[in-house]
Amino acid sequence: KVPARIVSFGRLIVTPWKEDLALPCKKVGAPLPSVLWQQDSAHLETSSKKSIAKNGTLFIKDCQRADEANYTCSVENTWGKDHITYSIRVFVPPNPPSLSVVDIFSDSLLLQWSDNNNGGSPILGKFFR
Repeated sequence: KVPARIVSFGRLIVTPWKEDLALPCKKVGAPLPSVLWQQDSAHLETSSKKSIAKNGTLFIKDCQRADEANYTCSVENTWGKDHITYSIRVFVPPNPPSLSVVDIFSDSLLLQWSDNNNGGSPILGKFFR
């Protein structure tokens, strides 16, 4: 008679775009606990992109911005239950900046550019030529 417990730790995971992720959910208990994964509090549907291994690990292939979410692993048996949560953030490449002419002079132009979407990561510098 051993209550269900998870010996993995949930945490914030920041991953680059198109990387594969493995979210462990190592479980203990007797009888062996059942595993349930949720994405933002809704039942996680498995697919070729998101799969759950027999040991409870959730695999996410080719991470995209749409995969950003809280993933919760819950385990339960007749003697107890436990859960952990992973918060996933995906950094994607930034969109190209918008360039516009602000003012025209006889020997030069005043240009301004703005970043439309930084991809989740701040733009750290600007390069001028």
